Amino acid sequence: MPEKSDQVNKGHSKKSGWDYHLDQIEHSDLFSDSEKREVLEGVTKLRQIFDDEWLLDAAKTHHPLFQYYISNHVPWTQFWLADFGRALDSIKGTLNSDDLVKRLKDSKQYSGAKLELQVAWKLKKAGFNIELCCYTHQKGTKKKPDIKCLYKNETIYFEVNGLAPSLESQRAGETFSSLTDFGNYELHQFCQIHKILSKPHRQELSAQIDNAIAEVKRTKEYISIQEPGVIDCLIIHRSKEAELDTILDKLGMKREISGPPYETYDINRLRRNLRDKSQQPPTENPGIVVMYWDFYHSGSDEKFLDKLVYDIEEELYAHDHLIYWIIISSISELGAQNISLRKEKYTFIRKCTGYLCEDILAIRNKYSKFDIDEEILQVFMG
Repeated sequence: MPEKSDQVNKGHSKKSGWDYHLDQIEHSDLFSDSEKREVLEGVTKLRQIFDDEWLLDAAKTHHPLFQYYISNHVPWTQFWLADFGRALDSIKGTLNSDDLVKRLKDSKQYSGAKLELQVAWKLKKAGFNIELCCYTHQKGTKKKPDIKCLYKNETIYFEVNGLAPSLESQRAGETFSSLTDFGNYELHQFCQIHKILSKPHRQELSAQIDNAIAEVKRTKEYISIQEPGVIDCLIIHRSKEAELDTILDKLGMKREISGPPYETYDINRLRRNLRDKSQQPPTENPGIVVMYWDFYHSGSDEKFLDKLVYDIEEELYAHDHLIYWIIISSISELGAQNISLRKEKYTFIRKCTGYLCEDILAIRNKYSKFDIDEEILQVFMG
């Protein structure tokens, strides 16, 4: 039996045109009128660069942008797409922007290029002049930091990267994606997954969830699937919204989709990543390494942040041309609150829009040979 992701992808050939996509947004009852205008404006900017020919090819090749965002019409993915379109629009005319767009369109280069675009957009929104993928020459060596930024008459170089997922996190992702379904607008699904599952176990539970979805659509009621220590899942029709909290309490469940838990704290991988990426910014100018690490969730746990910084700070101090090491993680958490924490060695904030949050940890290099102007952090934390 195929995994759930395979089943979903079979219907993608019907969603090959931007006209269809925009029409779905315009006639959706999941957005307010102002939200529709916001999403349509951003997605239209995206269409101007990623045209219908690209979209058709992306559907066939399962490009990540298509697979996870374009073909998934739940509100948060469309808000994300609209921002992606605005980010692309912001770098028009920027030196080497054509190269970045080319990499974004390539499914194999998309992931790294997407992170560079996100940082470039933050800098552009803050009003800075930037160059992308700029070559520099230093002592006979050729370097290629991702972004060059003119800040207060000084040049700062940014190296942007994502910490690749560990094998355990990949298996956790496979478990999560095979047991969750965000594309059924008639239903709510709340699911807490308590362990990483093997493929046969995933397939068994996926079939149960598919059957439950079909039955709930027919009856307009709800069905729970619970296996102690493995999964607690509720499929409920939207017409039962008024009873939702009572049903969740009865089942001992939360109003969330979460899990499975897995070990994310891999200090040696973090250190190696910084050691490698610190080589790209030239040493005669201040540099900042921005690392996206979507596989850790610190929450507001100050003790965790203190320990994390304690464990990795010496690697940052070893590179005196760097002024900051910035670690960013995106999370989805219903009801999450904004957080701001400033300490001697680091600054941490959580910025939330709806149930999408961005955690930003900026560690200061107190041994940098360059003065540290903390206003540059407002690009990320403002």
